[in-house]
This record gives sequence, C-alpha cells and structure tokens, in this order.
Amino acid sequence: MARWRDDVAELAAQQNVVAKHSGLGMPLLGHAPHAPVSLASRAELAELAAPLITHTQDVFGAARTMWASNFPIDKPGQDLPVSVEMLRDVLGSGMDEDALFRRNAERVYRLGDRN
Repeated sequence: MARWRDDVAELAAQQNVVAKHSGLGMPLLGHAPHAPVSLASRAELAELAAPLITHTQDVFGAARTMWASNFPIDKPGQDLPVSVEMLRDVLGSGMDEDALFRRNAERVYRLGDRN
C-alpha cells in the first residue's frame, strides 16, 4: 500500500494526469465476490476502499478526479448505485458531485467540444 500511495502521488504531480475512482467492487479489496451487496456490505466495501478513495482524492484534488464505472466486471459484487454511494460515504458532504460525476469527464474527454 505504501508503494501504491507513493506511485499515485507521483502521478498526481503531473498536472496533465487525471484519476478515476473505479473498480471499487473488485474482490481484490477483500469482499466476497458474487455476493449480493446489502447496506451492511456497502459499509464494509466503503471501509475497504476508503484508503484508496481518500488518497486519490487528496493527491489529485476535486478538479482531477472522476467516478467511473467498472461494469460489467464489478457487477457480481456491486451495483452502480452502491459504487456511487460508496464515494458519498467516504468523501462526505464536501464532495463536489457535479465535478466527480459530470464536469471533469466533460472537460477531460472534451464532450462539450462537439458541434
């Protein structure tokens, strides 16, 4: 984890790099795959993913992070609403939802540049 934290911080020092909060339902984090996600397990998933989420958000900042789906890979252990709610649980009321779920992706992928 220490190496990951250092590597992510080094990436974040490059101003042209953005990060996605994605893959938060992967069994690698320690939850049981193919188990239905309940509110209790959502809290457990959030606890397991919190160090990843908070560090990424801290080093990249709100202007260079976005949520991303990891479907269908996450589907057996987490649905889309759970993925979104986990970010809300971990980042709290200070989370810039518009930036995380829309504005940053529009800017990075130049979605507003189409005519």
